[in-house]
Amino acid sequence: MSFLINEESMLRCELKKKNYGLCFTCQKQNKINWCKNCEYSTFEKFFSRWSSGNIYIDFVIQETQRNASESTDYLEWIPFGQLDLIEFCGKGTFSTVYSGFWLEGPRWVWDEEGDEWSRNGPIKIAIKRIDYSQNITKEYADKVII
Repeated sequence: MSFLINEESMLRCELKKKNYGLCFTCQKQNKINWCKNCEYSTFEKFFSRWSSGNIYIDFVIQETQRNASESTDYLEWIPFGQLDLIEFCGKGTFSTVYSGFWLEGPRWVWDEEGDEWSRNGPIKIAIKRIDYSQNITKEYADKVII
């Protein structure tokens, strides 16, 4: 087996090596296709557009987004209207577990033309309803984050 390598393909290869892991937006060295700084800035823009109804739960979700080390290493608030076919699975001491489908699904691939993430839903997920979640305190949220 033989390969034909010309100057153009060698140049493209060198450019890829130099640009490997650069953020398209801020041009800083980052993980492939993911920039922690730009990603958090995007999340931050949407903080005012969603709420769990409890500021401490919102804080926990926002902290996972702020401290994510990969493109899937965070929590995302899912509005109830994005859930379908919810079924009871079981009851624990402090919560109830359901299964269901997240219609939109998690972010999947960055669409450069649309300048947004495409999503891969619908996807089956586990849903945990925490009893008395409206009463979660700052002290509890701090323990969850640690």
